[in-house]
Parts: sequence; C-alpha cells; structure tokens
Amino acid sequence: MRSLFVSMLMLISAPAWAIDFTAVLKDDDGKPMCVSADKDGICIRQFTLGIAVRNALDAPANQQSLSPEEKDRRGELSQSLIGATDTKLLDSDIKTIKTAIGNAYPPSIVHKVWKLLDEKPASATSK
Repeated sequence: MRSLFVSMLMLISAPAWAIDFTAVLKDDDGKPMCVSADKDGICIRQFTLGIAVRNALDAPANQQSLSPEEKDRRGELSQSLIGATDTKLLDSDIKTIKTAIGNAYPPSIVHKVWKLLDEKPASATSK
C-alpha cells in the first residue's frame, strides 16, 4: 500500500513536460553562450542548461550546510542530467535546482535558466 502511495505521489509531483538539459543558453543578442573557446575565439563548448545546473549543484558555496545525504542526492541528480534531453523531474528536484542556480549565478543567468526549466514545449501547451 505504501509503495502505491509513493508511486502516486511521484506522478502527481512530476512536471507534465520534459526538460532538455542540452538546450544552449543564449546571450542578450540571441547568440549561443560559450563555456570555452579556442585560441581564435571560436566556441568549442557551448553553455548548456545541463552545464549550468551541474555547476550550480556542485558549487562549493552551496554545500556548506548540506548533510552528506543531501550532497549524495544532489550528486546523483547532477549525474542523471549528463546529456539528458527528455528528463522529467520531481517538483522537489526542480526546487533544489532553482535554489542552487539562484545561489551560484548572477540574475541574468538565473532568469535564463529558470525560463528554460519552466518552459513547456509547444506540444505540452497545445493539449
């Protein structure tokens, strides 16, 4: 009975849309943001939602008061996002991610990331 309740609770608290963590964050001009560039200034690694979230979850400043169990949970969440293109997360995971992003980045990045986290694909909004 308990497992049925937990399963139902997980379904209720999960968002109705999938999140693409390979989505590239854009700068104010609409150009892809870059994490690293070669010697000629050519972007060799774009700044994706997944990179932003994983960096925030792993940021030392966000870990000072976390229990070892919470650090493990965040590490597992971070690992699950590597290359994830169709991920449905629990509301509690999204809240954790938003808090970590808010603590790790300036307002302009927080806004861009939260927008991607909250964005429903066209197929989800047309139903």
